[in-house]
Amino acid sequence: MKLSLAINAAQINLDSEKLKKIKINLNNSKTIHRWVPSDLLHITLLSLGETENEKIKELDIKIKSIIHSHGTFELKLNGVSAYPNLMDGRLLWIGVQNSIPLRELQNELARSLISENVFNEDKIFQPILPIVRLKNFKNVSDMVSPYKNTDFGKLKVEQLVLYDMIVGGAFPIYKLIKAYPINPNHKKNQPAFIAG
Repeated sequence: MKLSLAINAAQINLDSEKLKKIKINLNNSKTIHRWVPSDLLHITLLSLGETENEKIKELDIKIKSIIHSHGTFELKLNGVSAYPNLMDGRLLWIGVQNSIPLRELQNELARSLISENVFNEDKIFQPILPIVRLKNFKNVSDMVSPYKNTDFGKLKVEQLVLYDMIVGGAFPIYKLIKAYPINPNHKKNQPAFIAG
């Protein structure tokens, strides 16, 4: 299985009016594309690469132990760009705030999983929210330029998801392996109560 660990963004309601010009442009240009289904919207934190089935249980235990020490937080969503670049785009994405709580969670997961040899591929991703996949590389500069500074609101981070990415054909398929709720009541560095 080719696994990735991500923030679940399925609850985000992407304003179709805000993205209307992109939809029209893609349809008019007859570009073969696929919008990421709303229930599969996610922000990849780590690519775990090819992982053997027997490692899943160990991985599961590690993830649970780490997210137990993190609370929910919010991320601002702003602007649209493309991967690998605007001149040869294959993936359109919305920018995600690289906040301190996000970096702390991402770095702790990476350190723990790498040190325990749960996986060998230590790819830490810059946070983005993929929204459209293109079959072929395309210059998307003009298409996304009106969205450079568009505010898409905030995402409350309440759950991590472990996906198996099945590559085949023009577009990958994501299969949910496990969901990990984040403790909404956790307060980091909460002062201890001292009786008087």
